[in-house]
Amino acid sequence: MAAGGLVLVAAVTYFTLYAKKKPEASAVDVAKVAAGKVDPATTQQRR
Repeated sequence: MAAGGLVLVAAVTYFTLYAKKKPEASAVDVAKVAAGKVDPATTQQRR
């Protein structure tokens, strides 16, 4: 049950960040921000 709860929280966090993302952000950028590996201000823009 704990693992299921963790997956649920991670999915809600991911989709919340995805819904609020900048239009030029990719799904990979959203995943990196959700994982805490990068700062949202430093994500690259699409070219």
